Amino acid sequence: RTSFYPTLESQGLLPFYDRLQQEGVPFEVTLPYYRRHSDGAFMAFSVRGYKPEGYTLLFTTIEKALAAQQARYQQLFEHANDGIFILDRQARFVEVNQQFAEMTGLSREEILGKTTELFLPGSFVQSLARLEQIIREGKLGPYELEVTTPLGIKVFSLNAFALYEGESPVGVMNIARDVTAERRQKREQEGLYALAHDFVRLTDTRAVGQSLFTRTQELLAAEHGWLLLLNEAGTALS
Repeated sequence: RTSFYPTLESQGLLPFYDRLQQEGVPFEVTLPYYRRHSDGAFMAFSVRGYKPEGYTLLFTTIEKALAAQQARYQQLFEHANDGIFILDRQARFVEVNQQFAEMTGLSREEILGKTTELFLPGSFVQSLARLEQIIREGKLGPYELEVTTPLGIKVFSLNAFALYEGESPVGVMNIARDVTAERRQKREQEGLYALAHDFVRLTDTRAVGQSLFTRTQELLAAEHGWLLLLNEAGTALS
């Protein structure tokens, strides 16, 4: 193959290159989100392949207008208050912004190239089905997912949009917001409301104590607990 092979492989161009080699079919593909190896900066360029008289020719052209547009987009991408990530059609992370990396407790390098299995273990088939639904319908959201991260279980509110290259769907862009604290607060409020409701209905001491114990256990997400009921003299009730 060629010294350009790593770039062809990383950008998903090997099928085009192999067809050029085997059948002589020329190709032209624009890479709008290419990250330059030397400094990691984004650039946009086109790759064209030909095979005249048995020679393989590969040409690259920097797309200045597209690069300028990409630079503006990248500035918004990097400085957004919400987490943003892009998945290809195999549910692999192809780009994430710094905000999303901080939300998950992982670096970009630890996320890029991985599939959604990284945060949704055991749910890859469902992730692929949801991705295809978004591509089919154009968008999805807002919807919530409970994800597993090094920072613990989190709840993300997501809005997703299909991405196209020309007329071909190539993946999905997701905008994520961490709503873990809000959902926990809502759950606690619902628990306190249920507890107050129980106190109004119950008059038996043991029943009130048991209800308080159960609700507290739910609020604290505790697996085990110990309930001790004492009378006015400080003696344990049987």
